[in-house]
Amino acid sequence: MTSAALCDGVEECVCEDYVFEFTVLYTGTSHIHGGAWDYHDNEYGAWSLQYGEEYTFDVSNSNHTGEDHEHNDPMMWTLENGHWIHHGTIDATCGGLELGQTFGPFTLISYTDVHGNTLRAGPRVRWCD
Repeated sequence: MTSAALCDGVEECVCEDYVFEFTVLYTGTSHIHGGAWDYHDNEYGAWSLQYGEEYTFDVSNSNHTGEDHEHNDPMMWTLENGHWIHHGTIDATCGGLELGQTFGPFTLISYTDVHGNTLRAGPRVRWCD
């Protein structure tokens, strides 16, 4: 379970169970293919990547839908010069995520848990509903 204070510091929201969706900022080479897949090669999202763009991944398309399972953890990949490069695996449990974590050219900037709680990076970390 992870929690963060709202900008005004009055309220606190809690990330519960596991992540349903996450967004990364891509800072690698433009015009290469990349994205996230789970352990069973289910695609969470794949694009021709552009430097400075944000990409959102829906992790509900998995073999272990509706549960926290390590096989649901998104693996971040790019296809560079004909070779797949693995940049790391995102721990989809609420306790395993930190905004600002980097996975090669991907930086985690927000995530939403299965209950709809969203944490976003910005000038100040804040929760949104």
